[in-house]
Amino acid sequence: MAQHRESENPSHDLRLVKQAFVRHWIVGVAAVTLSVAAAAIYTALLTPLYSGRASILIENRTPAIIQNSGYETTESAVLSREVTEAQRVLAQTRPVLEHAAEIAGTNRADGSPRGTVKRRQASVDSQLLVLSVSLENPEDAADLANAWSDAFVEEMGRKEQSATMYARDFLEKQIPALRESWIKKETELQDFQVESKFDPTQLETHPARLRYAQLSQKLTDAGARAALLMNQVRACENAKATPNVLSQIPRVREDPTVAGYAKLIQDQRMHLAELRNDYDASSPVVAKGERRLKELQELIRQPLQDVLDAIKAELLAAQDDAKELAGLEEKARQEFEGLKSTAAKRQLMAFEAELARKQYEELAGRQQTAQLAGQIDYSYARPWERAEISALPSWPDWPRNLLTGLAVGLALACGLVYLLEILDDTVRSASQLQTSLGVNVLGTAPLLERRLAEHCYTLAQEHPNVSPVESLRSLRTSLALNCNGDGTGDRGAVVLITSAGASEGKSFVALNLATLLASAEKRVLLVDGDLYKRTASNVHNMLGGASLADVRSGPQKLSALVRSTATPGLSILPVSKPVENPQGILDSPHFAALLEDARKEYDLVLIDSPPLLIVSAASVLAEKCDAVVVVTRSRQTRLNQVQHSIEALRRVKAKHSMYVINAVDATDASTYGYSYGYGYGYGYGYGHDAKDKKQDENAA
Repeated sequence: MAQHRESENPSHDLRLVKQAFVRHWIVGVAAVTLSVAAAAIYTALLTPLYSGRASILIENRTPAIIQNSGYETTESAVLSREVTEAQRVLAQTRPVLEHAAEIAGTNRADGSPRGTVKRRQASVDSQLLVLSVSLENPEDAADLANAWSDAFVEEMGRKEQSATMYARDFLEKQIPALRESWIKKETELQDFQVESKFDPTQLETHPARLRYAQLSQKLTDAGARAALLMNQVRACENAKATPNVLSQIPRVREDPTVAGYAKLIQDQRMHLAELRNDYDASSPVVAKGERRLKELQELIRQPLQDVLDAIKAELLAAQDDAKELAGLEEKARQEFEGLKSTAAKRQLMAFEAELARKQYEELAGRQQTAQLAGQIDYSYARPWERAEISALPSWPDWPRNLLTGLAVGLALACGLVYLLEILDDTVRSASQLQTSLGVNVLGTAPLLERRLAEHCYTLAQEHPNVSPVESLRSLRTSLALNCNGDGTGDRGAVVLITSAGASEGKSFVALNLATLLASAEKRVLLVDGDLYKRTASNVHNMLGGASLADVRSGPQKLSALVRSTATPGLSILPVSKPVENPQGILDSPHFAALLEDARKEYDLVLIDSPPLLIVSAASVLAEKCDAVVVVTRSRQTRLNQVQHSIEALRRVKAKHSMYVINAVDATDASTYGYSYGYGYGYGYGYGHDAKDKKQDENAA
């Protein structure tokens, strides 16, 4: 089985799929055609059904009586999707269907029996409930659809009447209890206001609220004063050892005694600075000034201490005031909280009394509506569109069935193409052939496009610069490296070019390789060993004169049989006329002698032989050659054919065998980058057709 090379390139995978469908398009078209035809036949064999279609408008024409809470109501002219969906389910319940059967009756007006309902469907379209009935008779379908519509409307009317009666009974039981509850709550509210002596309109101006606000403000001010005094005490204690810093505190600086001493100290410092400028630092005058400064600094300590003691006394008084205010504020707060609690309780009782009043009034109004609704025939549903007799069948659905058949056919085609690809055991690429059978692959040749396929045998002469010729040049190089004759340079190599089966391109490879080898300044002899087809002789128009067929009559000189071509260095040993027993010629000693002469005169001798597995002459030639090149065709030659060719060459002990893969598609060998879409080929035969006979006659 062929091995598939995985690719990580999505575009490459897409090309693989495309090529697979191109290769097996007949299978795909057949699968799709058969599937669509089967769908058409199946549809044509079905019994046609006619549909009767009636519609009902679902709307809210009566106000809602009771919701889940029992008190709230919502009136709307448009019902939700859930409600209409519920109506669709109700339309298909057994009571509605039985009532519809009663309305329609079991027989027609003329007494004949009605047909059996094949399909019954209820669907929702916005607020429309669509009822559809399918029967073999269009009149019966319309009658049953209308009967179904009438039955549903009547059932809905009875349902609404029942709901209205239930709501009326429910309200008659609930209203007395609600009225009693409302009166009770109003009485409790009035008693509470009398007992609490609370006026809700005076809550903001109540004395307790004002007193609490005033005490809160006073407590805040007292706390702020105590905090300020505490900061001053801490500042004085921290600066006690440094009178200069202490005197900078605002409260200390405002004391007159401290201010006087501070002024004397400042003046003495200025005087001392002047003395130091006028006298030496050790002068008695300077020393006296320094003693005076120290005396003043000692004298200022007592006034500073007095100020500190006064601040502490004020701090204690402020703290006592704050404690007293805190107690008063707490009492005022409790009184105010009690006031708020009373207000909240009164507000709750008022709300409950108001709610009870609204509930009572709401249900009283609904009771009146229910009493009125009980006297009127209301319904959520009313007929909207009556069913009419249909002229065309509604089932089977031809477009849908054909599209289904098409989809199934496409899926089947994909599956078959995939299966064919999986089961494909033909040669595809060099790597696959090497991996599967371990043979030596000399190279590959790409698939030719149409314009090149018409000149495939002379491609190297007429189109030397195209990409396929570049691949053939690579084959030429590989062949030249692998075939060196006897290794001394005195004898040329003889290479047999054959194939496993027919139409695989061996002559294409042989003719073009011969041309390319000759263009590389080598002396090349191409022997037309395919005595059945004589392709090389036909291509070079050498069907007349001496040829390889003359060997049957006896020994021949090589120079008398070989003919030169338009390509310098290339000669051909042709077959000018049909041969009845080709193997006798190729196995004769005279042919072996010609090969020995050719080894001496040419650098390389190429023999174009028949297929290896079809004609035994190829095996005979393989024994006489230095190397054998087996041409396989991609997507045509099977791996078992290649295996048989390997075994055939082993039996004749071929010296060196190499393989060439011809017509490789770009998707199978992406490394070459070819995108040709047409290959050459021909049918292999053992006889001579009319064209060959005419050519033989012309040559004679």
